[in-house]
Parts: sequence; structure tokens; C-alpha cells
Amino acid sequence: MSFLSKIFGDANQRYIDSLKPTISRINSLENDFEQLSDSGLKEKTIQFRERLSQGETLDDLLPEAFAAVREASKRALGQRHFDVQLMGGMALHQGKISEMKTGEGKTLVATLPAYLNALAVPPATAFSGATIIFPGEIRRGWDRYITLSDYRSVASTTTQVFYMTLCIAKRYMN
Repeated sequence: MSFLSKIFGDANQRYIDSLKPTISRINSLENDFEQLSDSGLKEKTIQFRERLSQGETLDDLLPEAFAAVREASKRALGQRHFDVQLMGGMALHQGKISEMKTGEGKTLVATLPAYLNALAVPPATAFSGATIIFPGEIRRGWDRYITLSDYRSVASTTTQVFYMTLCIAKRYMN
């Protein structure tokens, strides 16, 4: 560690530290989202879009939207987003690069900002809102979850559809 790093700290660590309050907020919502019925989870998308139309921002909704995606993933896949994956999702939402190694959950991470950013797109035009493109090597091992057709958001009605290359929550699509 350089002398300046000892004094000012590492820029990456400062960035990670800046995300921790939001991670804590997402984690604090986990029990509330676990208590929701499947229809209650679906209703969240409608509520989020309404709040956006009333002036809230995607950043305002981020903790709750990420908590909704986490819960849908737990129900559909039995996979829970870990804190480091939530951080990766926040970095992607902010337009940053989030480097992750094989097996660290890049595919699961991508669902977080895709859902959040699709909320800002009117349901009728959602195909233009959130697209995730995965190179073939990332898809390995996920074949049973991947579809090259439409992915409907974790908390949507049948008309609120956005395009993804990954199908993670079939139970929550209708």
C-alpha cells in the first residue's frame, strides 16, 4: 500500500463503502418482501411505476426494487443475491464496470439493474427499455433458465414485458 493510499484510502474501497448503506437498506427490507404473496410481489411493479410518475427517481426506488428482484430470485431459482452481487447491480445501474470472476453470479447480478431500469419504460414500449446481452461463456450452466424469448419482469402484469435473454421468474410472469 502506498503512502497516499494509507492516508486517503483506496478509491475502490471508498466506492464499496459508499454502497454499504444501500446494501443495509435492501437487507432490512428482506423480511417484508418474504411476507408478500406472489400477487403482492407482482403488485410492487405497479407501485414502483406509480411512484416514478409522481417524481421519485430510480435511485429512490433502488433498495425496494432490488429487494423485489432478490425475493423473486429466491422463489423462482432458490438463489439469493448476496451483498457483493447487490453491489455489482448498483455499479451497473450507475453505468460503471463491475468486474466479476467465473462463478460469482454475473447473470444474477444483471437482473437487478435490468428490472430497475425497465421500470422507467412504459409497459407498452418496454422492449426498448432493458436488454441484457450475455456472451456464450456466461450462459454455461444456466441453460435451464435461459430463454431467447421475452422475459416478463418479476412483478409484472402480462402487458408489462421487457426483453432479456434470461428467464428467471416464470412463476411471476402472468
